[in-house]
Amino acid sequence: MGLKIWRLLAGRLATSGVDIAGAVDGLIDGAWQGWAMDHREPGRSLTVTLITVTGRRIDAEANRYRADVHRVMPGHGYYGFRVSERRLGGETLSRVLVGDTPLSMKRGPERAQ
Repeated sequence: MGLKIWRLLAGRLATSGVDIAGAVDGLIDGAWQGWAMDHREPGRSLTVTLITVTGRRIDAEANRYRADVHRVMPGHGYYGFRVSERRLGGETLSRVLVGDTPLSMKRGPERAQ
């Protein structure tokens, strides 16, 4: 898994001085789920921030095990996050950030081709 897969999945994002990979899988079983990791420090857990359309911010740790991510990314695979829809208080999700870096709305990680 070389640099090629990182560019394919996340690219080099210099907004916070780190390379971030990740995505929001969507609303699954009553919770917003996804994953996020730092390419330069794959052993470090990241904080993701869910932001509603009214600007409300909900923080969560990306530290849940994701076998799909572990298969294609370096590190331990504990990069998942899950935030109950109830924590949004009925508000609509607008975006998800890691620091200043937005996560895309797509399915899990894909292998480089």
